This record gives sequence, C-alpha cells and structure tokens, in this order.
Amino acid sequence: MGMNSMHLRWLAPLALWFPVAWLLTISAGREIHGAEVPDVAGQVIVLTLEDAVERDRPLRLHLDVTGSRINAAFVSGANAVLHDVDARSLTIADRRIEGEIEVTINPDNFVPTDGQPVSCRFTLKVSRAEDGITGEFEGMYGESARKGAVTGQVTPRPDYAESYRLRTRFFGALHRLYVARGPSWRYALDMNLSYRANDGRAVGPRFESIVPDYRRYSAIVEHVDLSVEGNEFKGEFRARVDYGGQGAARHFRDPIELHTFTLRGKVIGDVVGGTYEVKVGEDHKGTNLRFAGSLDFAPPPDPRQSLAFIRLHDAMKEGPVLLHLSLANENRIHGLAYASGYNHQPHNVDASGLTLTDNALRGRVNVSIVPDVYKTPEWFTLPYELDVRIEGDSIIGSFTGDDRDNAVKGTATGELRAKRATERPIRRDAITAVELQMGYSLHAAGRATGEWANVPINHSHIRFALDEGKVKDVRVFNPVNARTFSAEVVESSLKIDGDRLTGSVSYDLRSEVVQPGRHVFTFEAIIDGDRLIGFWRATRDGQHILTKSAKMGGRVLVE
Repeated sequence: MGMNSMHLRWLAPLALWFPVAWLLTISAGREIHGAEVPDVAGQVIVLTLEDAVERDRPLRLHLDVTGSRINAAFVSGANAVLHDVDARSLTIADRRIEGEIEVTINPDNFVPTDGQPVSCRFTLKVSRAEDGITGEFEGMYGESARKGAVTGQVTPRPDYAESYRLRTRFFGALHRLYVARGPSWRYALDMNLSYRANDGRAVGPRFESIVPDYRRYSAIVEHVDLSVEGNEFKGEFRARVDYGGQGAARHFRDPIELHTFTLRGKVIGDVVGGTYEVKVGEDHKGTNLRFAGSLDFAPPPDPRQSLAFIRLHDAMKEGPVLLHLSLANENRIHGLAYASGYNHQPHNVDASGLTLTDNALRGRVNVSIVPDVYKTPEWFTLPYELDVRIEGDSIIGSFTGDDRDNAVKGTATGELRAKRATERPIRRDAITAVELQMGYSLHAAGRATGEWANVPINHSHIRFALDEGKVKDVRVFNPVNARTFSAEVVESSLKIDGDRLTGSVSYDLRSEVVQPGRHVFTFEAIIDGDRLIGFWRATRDGQHILTKSAKMGGRVLVE
C-alpha cells in the first residue's frame, strides 16, 4: 500500500450518528512557475487570510504541494463547508508564495444568509522565514473590498496508511425527513460519520445525530468502502436509518430504510471534504450535497484515562439510550445517560456493576429515568447488561436489558475520548473554587416584564470557595443580574472522589420575579480536566423542580 493510499472496507451491523458535508476543488496536479523549493516538498501549507470575509472573519487556504507543484487546494472558513478555489495563478518560488486566487464561497444552512454562493478574488504576497509564514492580501469578497494580514504554517504531508480517527459531517444527510418536515429542521438533519481507520479497516463506524441527546434517530452502519489515494477521498458506505417516529412514518412507507452514501472528495493534511449523493432504498434522494471533516492521527487514548460515549440502540420502546461514562476513576465507573426518544433530561446512572478488564467492558448498568416538564411525572429504572469490547478508540458490542417489564437487546456502539489535560493536577487540597452552572433551574414568578424582560431570571450558579480542601463559603446567584434574587445558604456538602463530584446545597430564596422558598439542589458530575459534565436534581418547598433539561456545566479552579 502506497504512502498516501488507504482503502477501507467494513461490513457488520454496527453504527452511530454524525452529519457531514463540505465542498472543495482540486487544483489538479500542475507545475507552478518558479524554482524548486526543497523545504516545501511533500508538505501541507495552510495560509490564513485575516478579515477576508463578512463580519471580519478569516479564510484558510489549504495547499498540498510537492516542491513548486500544487497537487490540491481548497478553502475553509466563513461557514461550516469547504469552498472552491482556482489557484492556478499562484507561484511558489524562492520561499515566496504569490499570485491570485479565485474563491467561491459555498453556502451552508446559515451563511450566506441568502443561501447563494459568493465569488471572491484575492491577491497574495507571502514569504516564508524561519519564524513562520507572513504576508498580506487584498481583493474582493463579493462586492466588498477586503485586505489584511496573512499568516500560515507548513507541516509534513501525513501518511494516510497510518491509523487515524475520521470524523465527518454530512449536511442534509436525512434528506427524506427534510422533505417531510421542511427547512426549519435543517439543523437537526445533519449526521456525523466517525470511525477508526486501522490496517485497511474501518473499525467501529458510527453514524450519529449532531444533537444525540435531543433526537431519536438511530443508524446501524452495514458497509464501509472508502479509500484515500493521493489527495482523493472517495467510495461509499451504507447505513440503515431508523427515523424513530419523527414524522417520517406519516409520509413514507417504512420508518426504517437503507441509505447509501456515495462520496467524492479531497483530503489535504488533516482536513477532508467534498460532495456526496444519497440513495434511500432504490430512490435517489439528494445529489451534490456536501460533507466535511477531519482526520486525527493521534493514537487512541488509554481506556483508563478516557470518557466513553456508548449508544444502546433500541434500548427503550421510545428509542436509544446514550451512556456518557468516565472510565478514569480507579474506584468506580460513573456518569450519566440520555434517553433521546423519551425526553431531553440527563438521567442518573449506577455503573458500579461494570468492570473494565483487558479492553472488555462488561456488567450491569442501571439507568434511572427522570421526568421533564412536558410529561406526566414518571420515575423508573432500566437495567442493562453490557458486553462490549474496546478496539483502539472504538466501542463495539451488544446489550440485553429490561424496559418496563419488556425484554430488550441490541447493538452497542461507541467511542472513547481522552480526558482533557490540565496544567496542574486536580487535587482537592489544590482546588480554590468549584463553579456550578445550573442553567434554567428556577421557576419564574409570572411573566417577566420591564427591566427583567430580556434577563434569564431563572438561571442560577452555585460557587463553592475552598481552602486546603475545606469549603469556606457557598454562594448562589444569577450570573447575568445579581439583583434577580437573593439566596441564604442553609446547608451544603461537596465531595470529590477521583473524577466524580457530588454534593448538595439547601438555601432560602427571596425574589419578586422568581418563585421564593426553600430550594434543595443535589448534583453529580464528571470532572473532565478543569470542566464539569453533569446534572442536578432539585425541589422547592418539597416539590420537584422539573425543567426541559437539568444539564449542569461548570469548572474547577486550582492554585
């Protein structure tokens, strides 16, 4: 297999969700006038044109070069897709890059606002020195004159035969549902394809929704046949998509259909994109759609220093269950879950029965479902038995379980992500503060008017101040306007066990715009670097506070 050639095949009933779409143009292998420049041979050059487009945003010109020859080129920036570029007038010689490029800004769902392409023309004058690439450009973005600085970097061309993690977004991948539900659903119709390319195989391919905690779409990838040859990225993959009752059944014969995606694109460095067409069953549903993504050549993380994101397909009658787990705690595996077809809430997880041995994750996990504000309150527990293996950073396997006295079983797919690194270890005796972002966690006392009309009055934050590992002070406040309410803390607790943070705060709230009373909050989170991934539960005067989603973010501050 050549240095820049990789052919990937995969066949098996596995999957997940992620949207895709990018466009690019290859400047087909041509000679650029000028002397050969050995220090850019077999290189990837990325030039950033500052303030090149509307709202003073940058564009990035990606070039794959061999000496003075440009093998491939495309442009990123302005929006989420890639853009066509004609770079035939560029010259690379004597450590300089000069000439004119013609760029067509391709629209995504949001930019440009009129949905039409924008023609651009820029003249570059760039030089390369020991401390980097610098220069300037001037030209036109549509009818608007632009000029600014150019900076850049040069990196070796990757060896695409090496192992890498592919992550790509397919814009408008759920074309059939777009037809059924209309333009307002555009943001929810993108999908992400992700897999580990290893030894000519696509390991653990997943086709996932970009909003996995909100959408019940589910997909099983049945076939992957994608290849990288030179700068070409092409092939097809097939996924059986379950629309999960999201309106599709009212418009189409079968809510579960086989989708075939045919890709034609380019790869430069660690950026990949192009166009695709999709066929649903035997019908062509979309052509000249776009995908875009990246290749991560970093080795897979150590499972015991990672977070695991696992989809249990069809784990409930309403759809999948999504587990977000930390495998990095020596004392216990822990985390939270989403039941995206049931509601938007993060749910409690008891993963104390799970064990990680020799890259196999097995055992019992209980998911305690909690209600949201939209349904009649109902609490119940879903027990599952997991049997999955970790291959690189892919998670592949199966599960069995019980959904309210109904036996369930199915495919489990997932992915590892290394925990965030921090400059200093997160130790309790070094923590100076813990800040909890509770989001919309309070109930408004009627409709906000006057000075409160544009203030998120029902937001709250909780801040613990620590000294040598002991809590010295606790404050509850509105992060936007401190006058929204006052809170007197009655009781509090905070516990940190490895990367698991738990605790509670009880306080009396007084306000004219937020419902007053005794509030009791409990919370749980994964400490990911210096950030928190978690959830809260609360009562006001003994009554449950139910919202759309009790997600909790935050951060940990250390000395």
